[in-house]
Amino acid sequence: MKRRTKVTIISLSFVLIAATVVFLFVRMTPVPPLEKIEKARVAISEAKKVRADSYAPTLFLESEKLYKSAISRWKAENAKFILKRDFSSINAIVDLSVSKAKEAKNSALSHSSDLHTSLGATIKSLGRSIEKYDDLFSNLPLRNKVVQDYEKGKMLLNEAKYDYKLKNYLVCKKKIDGSSKYLNDSFTSVKSYLKDYFTNYSLWAEWNNSTINNSKKNKTTALVVDKYAKKCYLYKNGKLKHTFEVELGKNWIGAKLYKGDKATPEGVYYVTKKLHGKKTKYYKALMINYPNETDKNRFDREKKRGTLSKKAQIGGLIEIHGGGGKGVNWTDGCVALRDSEMDIVYRETDVGTTVTIVGSLIRLSDVVDF
Repeated sequence: MKRRTKVTIISLSFVLIAATVVFLFVRMTPVPPLEKIEKARVAISEAKKVRADSYAPTLFLESEKLYKSAISRWKAENAKFILKRDFSSINAIVDLSVSKAKEAKNSALSHSSDLHTSLGATIKSLGRSIEKYDDLFSNLPLRNKVVQDYEKGKMLLNEAKYDYKLKNYLVCKKKIDGSSKYLNDSFTSVKSYLKDYFTNYSLWAEWNNSTINNSKKNKTTALVVDKYAKKCYLYKNGKLKHTFEVELGKNWIGAKLYKGDKATPEGVYYVTKKLHGKKTKYYKALMINYPNETDKNRFDREKKRGTLSKKAQIGGLIEIHGGGGKGVNWTDGCVALRDSEMDIVYRETDVGTTVTIVGSLIRLSDVVDF
């Protein structure tokens, strides 16, 4: 009996010792920072969802670098004897990774919100500018480069709108920057083009006023063609009786310089012939005295300066004629009206009737903002 008791006591002692050893071993074994590592992974994932890698790349990359460093150190510690492992430095690295990831996320959200607001405002602003300039680009005989820049700007803006809806703000911004450059370059060209053209505005206004006053004073009929407005005004005894839509030469901006330039002349002229039937291919026509003395003097001046070819000719045969209504500027320099309206003009005018052609009767400030 005593022997059994002694064996039992010894067995219990061994068990107690073993349990104590296990307890101490467990207590002394370093605990890997699994929860913190997972927390860092989640934080980085959340930051990436809001595109922190694009909107806050420095912070995001720092967070990723710290996370990878922690994983690398964790593997290195796991390779050591279990009691020699030390995860304390890893805890600090993981905590910093989480902090950087959260900071990157907040920065990305803020940046994204700012871009949403600023890009939205820019898209609206460029859209308003296009609405304002669209008619100018449709009607003015501009250089191909200017028109191409305008079309590229509009295309990039449409693409930017699509990216904006998808919240691809960085891609959107890049396209808006490109759109702004193309559009602003084309707008600047148009403004410069019109500014040069409208330097003659005071002269045009003088021609117009003189024509109307003479019509009133002499009790005569007179025609005034406003090229920019594409209008023909018929005055009788100084009073406006009719207004007609007109179509001009393809290159209608500016004075007519030489034969074949497709420009409609500007100046004070008069009807030299009235043509109808087989005498004209445009239903009815009023031939005017282009070139007048002013046109001839300008032509000679430009030739002497060398701005015109030595082979250039001044041209002629400029008419107000029928065949209009096409909706585009298509003539070689003449003024075209619809046949039904040409009937009225033909009936109301005679050889000697004044025909004044001006660039514009409205000021440049009413055409485009500067």
